Amino acid sequence: MRGRLQDSVFLVVGGEPNNQQFGTAFAFYRDEQGTYFLTCKHVVTDVGGADQVVVGDQPADVVASSSQVGFDDLAVLRVKGLSDVPTTTLGVAGETGSSIMAIGFQQFADGYLVRPLRGKLGEQIGLEFRRQPTRTRAWDMKMEGDYSLQRGYSGAPVVDEQSEDVIAVASYRLGNTKGVAISIETLENIWPGMYAVGDKVAPQAHSAEVTLLPGERRRLREDLARLQERRELLSEKVRRLGNALEVEADPLRKFQYEKQLSVEEQRLTQVGQEIADIEKRLA
Repeated sequence: MRGRLQDSVFLVVGGEPNNQQFGTAFAFYRDEQGTYFLTCKHVVTDVGGADQVVVGDQPADVVASSSQVGFDDLAVLRVKGLSDVPTTTLGVAGETGSSIMAIGFQQFADGYLVRPLRGKLGEQIGLEFRRQPTRTRAWDMKMEGDYSLQRGYSGAPVVDEQSEDVIAVASYRLGNTKGVAISIETLENIWPGMYAVGDKVAPQAHSAEVTLLPGERRRLREDLARLQERRELLSEKVRRLGNALEVEADPLRKFQYEKQLSVEEQRLTQVGQEIADIEKRLA
């Protein structure tokens, strides 16, 4: 199985020869449209953008990535070829102190070398960024042994050695031995349809018993609480505007109150619909 894990890992480069940036991606799913790889969003940017991504020697389409500034540093790539590449198993179960392996690429002579690094999973952490609506779940990791994290390891699968599930994606280096890895739970944020079955993660079409991912359920609850608070504020604002409208005698100000009341009532209706949609998903 360990050999198959390495066979799932591919080099990501750009289509322009002058661009020397590179990273790592790994196969995790396949359907009739192609083989799907997971990497970091910043790898896509580094190699020249969505229209320049090459996985191995095959052009790749970016089918999903975060549209927001922040730490959802993941991207899903699709390659029409590579149909014989083994796919990894994704999981959401991780424990601090467990043995992990990160498989990624580094520069070597005139080419690249793929090497597994071993280490320990650190504490689970949360990443936030300005204007990012939700907190991204991630892990600290510390590599051990003679070899170190290098820049090409962005996008590398972080594998739990015991289960051999990919539980995170290497994203940030903190020196040569420490780094931060984005939890697999975050995948649902950019590519809806990924669901948990026990502690495994798979597309909905391949899940016998579909439930929300823990990360998605947490995010929905946070969104629900935020919207409920906004509904209360809007309701109070509508009430005050209605009262002011009733006692206002000046025609101009009365018109202004009516216009503002109409806008706030529309906002209240929209928030109510968003709350209903989330409650339906959480039911």
